[in-house]
Amino acid sequence: MANIKNLFLLVGLLFCTGLSINAFAGPVCGDGTREDPEECDDSNTVDGDGCTALCVLEICGDNITNNTDEECDDGNTVNDDGCTNTCMLPACGDGIVNGTDECEDGNLLNGDGCSDTCQVEPFCGDGVVEGTEQCDDNNTTDGDGCSSTCQTEAQAVCGDGVVEGAEQCDDNNTTDGDGCSATCEDEAAPPACGDGTVDPGEACDDGNTTSGDGCSATCADETLPPPPASFCGDGTVDPGESCDDGNTTSGDGCSATCEDEAAPPACGDGTVAPGEACDDGNTTSGDGCSATCEDEAAPPACGDGTVDPGEEACDDGNTTSGDGCSATCEDESTSTDSNGDGISDEDATRLGLDPNDPDGDTDNDGLSDVAETGGDPSNPLSVDTDGDGIIDALEPGDTAADASVASDLAVSGGVTATIATASGELLSNVRAADATNAPDGVSFPFGVISYTTTSSIGGSVTVRMTFSAGLRRLILYKVDDAGVYRVLPSSTWVQVNSRTVDLTLTDGDPRTDLDGKINGSIDDPVGVGSVEGSGGGGCTISTAARFDPIWLFLLVAPGVGYLRRRVSARKAGAGR
Repeated sequence: MANIKNLFLLVGLLFCTGLSINAFAGPVCGDGTREDPEECDDSNTVDGDGCTALCVLEICGDNITNNTDEECDDGNTVNDDGCTNTCMLPACGDGIVNGTDECEDGNLLNGDGCSDTCQVEPFCGDGVVEGTEQCDDNNTTDGDGCSSTCQTEAQAVCGDGVVEGAEQCDDNNTTDGDGCSATCEDEAAPPACGDGTVDPGEACDDGNTTSGDGCSATCADETLPPPPASFCGDGTVDPGESCDDGNTTSGDGCSATCEDEAAPPACGDGTVAPGEACDDGNTTSGDGCSATCEDEAAPPACGDGTVDPGEEACDDGNTTSGDGCSATCEDESTSTDSNGDGISDEDATRLGLDPNDPDGDTDNDGLSDVAETGGDPSNPLSVDTDGDGIIDALEPGDTAADASVASDLAVSGGVTATIATASGELLSNVRAADATNAPDGVSFPFGVISYTTTSSIGGSVTVRMTFSAGLRRLILYKVDDAGVYRVLPSSTWVQVNSRTVDLTLTDGDPRTDLDGKINGSIDDPVGVGSVEGSGGGGCTISTAARFDPIWLFLLVAPGVGYLRRRVSARKAGAGR
């Protein structure tokens, strides 16, 4: 009995002290085998070879110079401190002004204003005569005395018979009225009936002033029936006409229908003017166009001039912001602008901007939210230069114009994500949403991220997702339009480091392409999940631990010995 008690005490001691079966077989950094929680193991404990002495993947900005692809590493990703944000030493031509650089145009070409040693070069058009220049008039326009290559031009002389500089003609004299004026400008002959050109007021022009050939001596169409005794354009104001200036040309004060063009537009004049939804030539309601020229069939809407109770705070007959009533019919006199950048908190929130950002630059790229939403703070627009689904004001720097990268996407939990597709491919429809109807036992701290990437027809692309927070116990799901979650095969993705995962997507493969069509476009709504831990305390067995046969032997051997002794004792008792 004592041995049985000892056996159970030993088993209880092992499990209830929190030891797993694998307690004495933990990972050893440098043994060449990557084991959790190691991110890598390259058989040594040396920094600078891609895997640190602590078996953590080396990245730019970790203050360890990775000799395989880094020239330096100063522990940050700042460009102008002697080590760039890609961990390369600054050099002329890298597009970053550093050290003795006076300029930096991203190349090593001379003659483009910035030399191959990154010093400012003189150039034609800078207003300073230098080098081989004979002149420099601060432009590169020919014909003004100094050519586009900064060489002195002979001054044009009107009347010398040579068309030079800004001259339109030169007929060897400075006499007006001969087709070329005294200042060498073309003199156009005034339009006249018989010149072969149908001018305003003429119905025809056959190049002569002879009647009876279809076009009269006054350029009237002789093939048409004679006009009525009185008509618009006869020079006489007849009943029904407000004017008649002898022609049927609009824009000269009297319109082509003999209406006074100087009169202000009014509801009922038959012309739909700004602010009118319709104009049927009367001011009678009930005929489809009301007495105030509003469409009686149209549903109420912002901009129709009528304040709809419960939906609008104002309605000034337009959808223009900045005039006291916003484009969404909100009272601008009561709007709030917390950071004073000119964009109301309401508009900022609508666009996903931070209304409290002190600099008015939500993505901190040096370009204000106002500049990146169209330049009009009273009417900010959803400007998305690269068409990836993230507006410029939320996507910092050059990535706002790079359709292969969608950066700073706000996902669940206050985390941001950057999505980069393969070089030469384009992202669109990038968006994030909270996970709903998620599988049991799995949390989705980053929600569901959706995007579309181009690819070759039937080809594969690798998309990298990088998060601002770490990924733990990662598991990825494909989420279809019905909200059904399907686990992505581990062969289609790899976790690069604690914050980065690469997905290999194939056009037309229903496992990785939502529409399953081979069309050069891959839809990838992916749920970024984390397997939930068991939690709690007390005695638990780690199911992830590896089985070691020696522990089975140590646990079972005492029991086997005890049983053998009991059997022997019984046999001995039976033999007596």
